[in-house]
Amino acid sequence: MSMALPLILEPRFIPLNISEKVALQGRVFFLNDEKFFLEGVTYGPFSPSHKGVPFPETAARVETDFALMAELGANCVRTFTPPPNWLLDIAASYGLRVIIGIPWSQHISFLDSLRTQSEVCETIVRNVEECRRHPATFAYLIGNEIPPEIVLVGSNFPSTEYLETDFTGFLAFNVYLHRDENCRCYLFHLQ
Repeated sequence: MSMALPLILEPRFIPLNISEKVALQGRVFFLNDEKFFLEGVTYGPFSPSHKGVPFPETAARVETDFALMAELGANCVRTFTPPPNWLLDIAASYGLRVIIGIPWSQHISFLDSLRTQSEVCETIVRNVEECRRHPATFAYLIGNEIPPEIVLVGSNFPSTEYLETDFTGFLAFNVYLHRDENCRCYLFHLQ
């Protein structure tokens, strides 16, 4: 009788150079002279650790997770909250770039209050300032899953695709279409 043993990977600290910046040229990312395709995973959301950080309790756990991601071919990690510098350091050591989610009060009618708008801007600026010089920082995700009734009047799916967003570097869409044909058609439409 044979038993399957669980796969246990020891974290391996392999310094990688991710100091080169990925550049957006038209609708395509480039790293140096080659196209750069994001191949990423989400990381989180997590309950706050005993230190109050919304990430795993130990750096060893994060290192094991990132080692597995890199081994599977990921080159990017999306977080739901701004990570601490030690997490960005580990990401960089495995060649992972990080798309940093910046949470704010996006599920309320924030356009109705100048005070709320100011608080949102302060939150974004503060979090960008904390991470912007780290080589693992790839981008910031601002405005995740804003309810359509806040941004548009009308009904179409997904309703936020028609927003004027020419002030951004690039857009990301959550696509929840479960039929392959519908998903392919919609992805073609977005491109």
